[in-house]
Formats: sequence, C-alpha cells, structure tokens
Amino acid sequence: MKFAAYGTVLDSPVEIPELLRTGTRAEWTLFVAPAAPLAREGGWIRTWRVGGVPWLSVKPAKRGWRLRFHRTAVFEVDSKAKTIAWTAAPGAGPAMLRHLLLDQVLPRALHAPATPVLHASAVVLPGGVAAFTGRTGLGKSTLAAAFARAGRRLFTDDALRLIPRAGRFLAFPGYPGLRLGGDSLGILGKPGARVTEGHWKRRVVPPWATRPAPLRAVYVLERGRRISIEPLGGAAAVVALFGAGMRLGDGREDAAAEFEGAVRLARSVPVRRLRLPRGLELLPEVVAAVERDLART
Repeated sequence: MKFAAYGTVLDSPVEIPELLRTGTRAEWTLFVAPAAPLAREGGWIRTWRVGGVPWLSVKPAKRGWRLRFHRTAVFEVDSKAKTIAWTAAPGAGPAMLRHLLLDQVLPRALHAPATPVLHASAVVLPGGVAAFTGRTGLGKSTLAAAFARAGRRLFTDDALRLIPRAGRFLAFPGYPGLRLGGDSLGILGKPGARVTEGHWKRRVVPPWATRPAPLRAVYVLERGRRISIEPLGGAAAVVALFGAGMRLGDGREDAAAEFEGAVRLARSVPVRRLRLPRGLELLPEVVAAVERDLART
C-alpha cells in the first residue's frame, strides 16, 4: 500500500488511515517487525524529555539513525536506502505507532540541510504559505485552527517540508488533521477523534491543501502582552530557523551545511517575530494582523 505525505510516498505493509492512498511510485519503504520487549541501550546523543521523563532518544546507527520512544517503540531510519523499520513494545497501540511515524519519524527522516523540515504549522494565504514556528505550547496548531475558522485552508499541523525551486522555497503539505486539546477544540466546533489511545488531544480535519505552494513568510511565535509583528533579520532569523529544523541529531553532525541551509532560507523569505498574548478571544485579531502584514510584504 502506498501513501502520500510531506511531498513523498511511503510504501507500507500496514494501513495508515490518516494518509491518502496514491498510485505514485514509493520513495520510502516502511518495515514492521514483530512486537518485542525493548532492550536497554546506551550511546544516545540526544534525549527529549516530557515532564522530566525521557520521551525520545536518538543515536547514529550503521546506515542512519536509531530513534527510541521510551516504553513504546524503536525506529531505524536508513537515509540512503530510504527505509524506516519499527519494532513496537508489547502492548503499544497501532494509533500511537502511526502517530510517532507520521509526526516524528518521517518528518525527521526527510529533513536535510538543503531541504529542511520545520517544526511548524502552516496555512494557505494569498500568494503562498504562511508558516508558524516556535517552542512547544505557544499555540501553533491553535493559531492554524483560527485561520481555518476564518476560511483559510490548512497546510500542515506540525511539520513543514521545504524544497528550493527557482530561487525560492516550495512548501509541501503534511497530512489532514489538526491536533487540538482543551479549549482550542471549540475553535472549529468539531469534537474530533483522539490522536491515540488515551491521548488528551483530538484530531480535527478542516479543509486541507493537497498541492505544494510557495513559502510566503515564516512567523516565529513568542508570548507577549499585546499583538505585534516585527521583522526578524540577520542572525536572529537564522538562529530561529536553525532551531526549528526537525533534524534527527543535534545539528553538530553536519553543522556547517545546516547553518548554511538556514541562511539560504532566511534570505529567501521574510521572517517575522509574532508576539501574541494569551486568550482564544484574541485569535481573530492575530489572524487579521498576519493577513495585513502579508498584504504589505
């Protein structure tokens, strides 16, 4: 079975209902091993934590990278052969495994210095795609939902793949679905389905873009007392874009190329700092401010 997402095609032995099927030739192949207890390992070069508890660890493997989602699954990424193999821990649910594959592993496997994948949500606006990046918890998906409520088409929820074309960057859509929780669910007025078994967020599917589009601007979200948008240039823009890259390692493996990739991106599109205060009631004003800013650019 072949499925499309992020501008690539994945050949999978298991059904992936979140993705659209396609008859296009596969670029990547997924292998699924039988479930087995996850052995203890060392040598991890980077670990992400949630609430102080290890969540994802990565380290180089023979032909790529090894990703361990603690107590859930191990994924092996072979960047040259373009294969992904997963081994799930006993009891790991299929929805959780698909969530990790689609929102973490595949975007990181696709990232390269010249063709970055940004940790960002994005929407389609006049002239192209507006991307919103920033640290977790600032409301990237919530802001994207506000644009959807205003009638704009969604482009991606959490990972934006970019490929340079004719002096600019072309953006490729993710897969249909916004992961929302708490009061943010009320923005679109749809209950949605749980992302995974027991997950506090739900997946809501508003109108979604299916074709690539030029990247129009990148907005770096920050918390502020009032809504404001200002240019983010020079080194600040490069640092923000470098930090948004969904790379497998920590960037040191190919630091010069990663840095140069961030420089090229910063030179090709406007990068803005978008300060937004707390409060869902202010989101229509944020949407209007972004659209006015793009109209002036």
